[in-house]
Amino acid sequence: MVRSSILWDPYCLAYLSWEDIEALMLREKEPPRRRVYASRGGLLNLDSMSSHCFRRQFRFEKADFPVLVRALKMPQYITSAQGVRVTATEALCICLRRLAYPNRLCDLQEYFERHYSVVSSVSNKVLYHIEKNFGCLLSNMTIHPWLKHSDLEAMSEAFFGTASCMKSWKH
Repeated sequence: MVRSSILWDPYCLAYLSWEDIEALMLREKEPPRRRVYASRGGLLNLDSMSSHCFRRQFRFEKADFPVLVRALKMPQYITSAQGVRVTATEALCICLRRLAYPNRLCDLQEYFERHYSVVSSVSNKVLYHIEKNFGCLLSNMTIHPWLKHSDLEAMSEAFFGTASCMKSWKH
């Protein structure tokens, strides 16, 4: 309660009934508390992470990660649908962890200290960025000079020869 309240005055309080005191207490308002969002302090500290841990978490070498961010032409910041700005490095980390199995959004919320809706939105935006900029590489497999028909046949035979559940284009 606020010290300027009538309830802090012992002389006034002596003349009030319990109903009056209760009514005054219910009328007094608590000062509004600022909301602390789950996504407020969610900055991933990659510098403190060991190379072994980084590789285990994100499936890439720590030293190669800046090269990957540049190669994917990631924008400097990605803004989620909720209006949260995330650096390109953190956004790519979120996306890579989201694609790793098994991961639930609530698990990633604790890992990245971001709300699960922000994790989902950022991951989707990164995937959209990659598809928009590099989707043409997958839409037409005949434009790659390094990908020969004989290589595709060898890969198809390798998959077909194993007990793989992946469908082969040839078989």
